[in-house]
Amino acid sequence: MPTDPPEHTRPRRLVAGAFTARRADAMRPRVTDVDADLVENS
Repeated sequence: MPTDPPEHTRPRRLVAGAFTARRADAMRPRVTDVDADLVENS
């Protein structure tokens, strides 16, 4: 994915809502669980 504007601007806008601080906090327990499973099973 391009990382410089203007190529980066549209994709960033499309996904920005999924990565708000509130949503990141809501995802934290699941991410922690997945991370722990990956470490235990590697």
